[in-house]
Formats: sequence, structure tokens, C-alpha cells
Amino acid sequence: MEKDQLLKELREIGISFHVYKTMVSDSAEQKTIQSARQLEQDRIITLDVCKVTSLDNSPVVELKGQFI
Repeated sequence: MEKDQLLKELREIGISFHVYKTMVSDSAEQKTIQSARQLEQDRIITLDVCKVTSLDNSPVVELKGQFI
């Protein structure tokens, strides 16, 4: 997921967030993680969790953190 789209979705949730995002491919998972890390490096968010995990036997990207 692109950085701008991820930022928009996280802002809709609120100041803090804990989301599981299903992805259609490994490259999409890596792009979402990369986008989240870029938002953290840009000092827009802080991340407590940013990883690929399993939910209902399907791989998902787990993001937990808050806006700065």
C-alpha cells in the first residue's frame, strides 16, 4: 500500500490505531510495511508493532501505533 493511502486510512481511525491489513501478495505486504516505516521516519507516526502475522490462517500486516 502506498504511503499516502496508508496515511489517509490511519487518519480516519484516529490518534492511535491497531489494524490488520490483508494483502493480495508478498510484495504488497512488504510495500505496506515499507510505507509505515517511511511514515515513522518522517515523524508522522510512531509504531509499536509493524509486522506480518497470521489471522484466521491468512497472512496479514499488523500495524499498531499512534500519530505524533
